[in-house]
Parts: sequence; C-alpha cells; structure tokens
Amino acid sequence: MPISEEKTEVFEFGPFRLDPTERVLIRNDGETVAPLPDKAFRTLTHLVKNHGHLASKSDLMNVVWPDSFVEENNLEKCIYAIRIALGDSSRDEKYIQTVRKHGYRFVADVRKLARESNKFSDGNPETATVTGSGALGAYADSRDRSHVIRFIKLALGTLAAFILITALIYFLRSYVEIGDSAASKSNGTNNPEAFAFFAEAVKYKGRPTKSAATESISNFEKAIQVDPNFARAYAGLARSRIDLANLVDESGPDCAIARVAAAKSLELDHRLAEGYEALGLQNYRCDWDFEGAGRAFTRSIQLDPGDASAHYNYAWYLNSVGRNDVAQAEAERALSIEPDSELYLFQRALFLYFNRQYDESLAQLKRVAELSSGKIGVGWIWLVCDMKGDQPQALEWFLKTLDPELDRTTIDELRSLYLSGGWQAVRLKQRQIEISNSNYSKGKYYRIARISTLIGEKEIAFEYLNKALERRDAQLLMLKSEPAFEGLHSDPRFAILLSRIGFGN
Repeated sequence: MPISEEKTEVFEFGPFRLDPTERVLIRNDGETVAPLPDKAFRTLTHLVKNHGHLASKSDLMNVVWPDSFVEENNLEKCIYAIRIALGDSSRDEKYIQTVRKHGYRFVADVRKLARESNKFSDGNPETATVTGSGALGAYADSRDRSHVIRFIKLALGTLAAFILITALIYFLRSYVEIGDSAASKSNGTNNPEAFAFFAEAVKYKGRPTKSAATESISNFEKAIQVDPNFARAYAGLARSRIDLANLVDESGPDCAIARVAAAKSLELDHRLAEGYEALGLQNYRCDWDFEGAGRAFTRSIQLDPGDASAHYNYAWYLNSVGRNDVAQAEAERALSIEPDSELYLFQRALFLYFNRQYDESLAQLKRVAELSSGKIGVGWIWLVCDMKGDQPQALEWFLKTLDPELDRTTIDELRSLYLSGGWQAVRLKQRQIEISNSNYSKGKYYRIARISTLIGEKEIAFEYLNKALERRDAQLLMLKSEPAFEGLHSDPRFAILLSRIGFGN
C-alpha cells in the first residue's frame, strides 16, 4: 500500500530536522535532541506544518487532545518543553511566537523535504529527498550521507550526556500528558462533573480580589463534594484560601482551612506538585515557616518544572528571604512558561524595583497597567517615581489612584499642597488619608509605615510596622527587600522586627 505524501514529509528549520513519521527530532549535524513527550511532539508537528500561520489555542488543543478535555496550561507546558528542546525562549522567540491571548505561530523558515526510496535528489533544498522509510532515512543528511557515519562516531561520546538529558525529560513527562489514556490521570479525577467545577475554579487563578478568591473556593469545594478523593481540588482549595487570607482582616480562619486542605491533597497523592506548592504557600504566607516553605516549593518544582505558578510563588519566597537575584531569575522562568500573564509581568516589575532598577521597573509597571486597563500596577508607579526622585510624576500617578468623581476635593487639595508645600506636604496628606480611613484594608499599616519612613518619622514608622506584625500582614514579607524602608535599616529595632517575623538579621 503506497505511503501518503503527507506521511512522507520531513521538515527542516534552523539546525533541526523533524520527521513526523518516525517521530524524531534531530539536528542536521547528526546530533540527537532529547526526546520530546508525545503531546509536545504533536504540538511541534502541528506548528511546523502550519508555519507562518497562527495556530489558535483551541485548534492546538483539538489536535493534540482530540478526545479529552484538559486545562489550557497543559498546552503551555508543551510549548515550554519544545522551547527547551530547541533552545528557544519567550523573549527571543526564534521559533515559536506567542500571540497574546490567541495562540502560537511557528516563525522560523521551514523547508519541506519529500522521502524517496534509497536515493537522494540532486541536492536542491526545494526538491531534496530523504532516504528510506525507516529511522535511518531521517538521520541521513540530504546532501551528504557522511553525516550518518559522523553520527555513529559521536553516539558513544554523547551517550552519557544523553542519559542525563533523558533524566531531565523524565520530569517533563511527569507534567505533560503522555499517550491517549493519560487525560483522566492528569486531570486527577475520572468524574467529569468534578473536573468541570475544578476547571471553573482555575479560571480565577491570578486575580487578586476577594470576589475571585471566593468564587474559586466555591467551585473547588463543589468539585470535592462530587469527588472526595480529588487531590488537585484540595490543593486548589488551599491556594485559594491562602489568597483570601491575604485579602481579609483576619487571616487565621482561612489559613486554618488551607492547612487541612494542603495536607489532604498530599495524603491522597504524595507526588502531587500542586500539593507541595500549596504547602509551600501555607508555610510561607500563613505560618512564616521559611525553611519549610523553601523545601516545599523546591519539591513542587522538582515534580513539575513546567508549572509557572510554582516558579512565581517560589520567586516571592526567595525575594522575602533576601535572595533577590535568584528571585528575579525564578520570576523569569515563570514568564518563560506563561509570557502573557499580567501577574507574572507585575512580579518582574516589582523585583526590578526591589533591585533599585527604577527606570526598568517603571517601564514594566506602565506596560502592566496598560495591559490590565489600570487594574494592576498603578498603585506602585507613583512610589517608584518617588524613589527615583521624579516628584511631579509621582504626584500625577498618585492622583490616578483616586476616583476623579468621588475624590475631586482631595485631588484639588493635593495639587494645591504640592504647589505650596512641595512633595513632603503631599506625603503627609497621603498618610492622613490612610489613617483617617476607618475601614481597615489589608496592608494599611504597612503602607502608613512606608510613608512615615519616607517622611523621616521613624517612631511612627515602627509603631505601624508593629501593628502590621500583630495582624500578621503578608505585606511584611516584602520588608527585607523594599528600598522605601532603607531609612530604618540602621536602627536596631529594624533587626529585631525582622527577627520577630522570622527572617533573622
């Protein structure tokens, strides 16, 4: 029976050759490329065959998982695995371009080769053929069979490196679904109704609002009611409860529920990466057990290195304990997996601020503010302008945090104060606005302490930092890194405060 033309196609791009029939990806110099997981290979094949054209996320999901309903982040993990194999990144995008909120496009030049039986063409790249129908044909260079011999000679020398790379791929295989029967295992439940609730809950991930956390919790709890052994739902419930604890006045009740849910997720599945991430968040944001948090986050990433959320949360932990450079690198890993995430872009901007790279931070914050229609980042831009010494811009951006309808009198007063008393007068008014607000909002005492530090009033700054400590405000986890508090570093009370939080000196 003749082999169809489509099945005899081989594709070349850059230094790589892709043979969908033999399911191999190699370099044209004969060196092997670490084997991709099945779903990642299918994703790459579809992108290459449609090179130059947008492949929407829905189209890719239908091609790669035709008979299964899976989460969108599985596709992102496939893209991450492909980029590792090709040496690509979300910044350079030599091969795969991310089309924000739509899908991906293969942008490298692709040459299509046709396989012939036992002979090569005249060497023209447009008409070149690949020898044979077996794997050897995919390994032979269309212009020179000597590459086969070279590959054999190199094989023994590269065997050890190949084994090491294969060990790394083991971790990729643990999170990219392998084979047609893996969907239910990857989802964590065989119950479609439970997974539907789970998928709905995940939609609210990364939205730092009470309403989003509450909706997420409700759906995770419904998933657990339908399937009480759904480990991933318990892990999601723990994360959402911790998110809510960071947004309400009294964090204790939500942290207590999160502690139970995280433990239950790992009781049901001791190799669940999401369970260790939830445990890490519990240790980090609720218990301030920083050693335990570090161990849990590290274990989560070992089990699922393609989970952007784990890299994101681990980055915050690293920043809190003063490992800023490492934290910034971890934040970039999260972005390399999900380059469209406004939350991860926001984290990058804040880490640039923590590292005193104010111009770069401002550029990123303004980008995030634009992408999120002003919902993320605006409240930090005025502060970075202040730290940079650009007071006129600091004033303008602070005014953007106020409601032009409800706060018209305050806006006019701040402009007048700036003209008559300078920026220091504006800072005093900012603090007055915070203190006079009878409703306590999470982080209020931390913000008052920050403004007081910038004003130069240390006693008031320490007063409110201690109040924040009494409430266990999660914002205190930024204290060790935030430049705005440098004016307190030389005071012995600052070291004592860090010690009480659990940071030590």
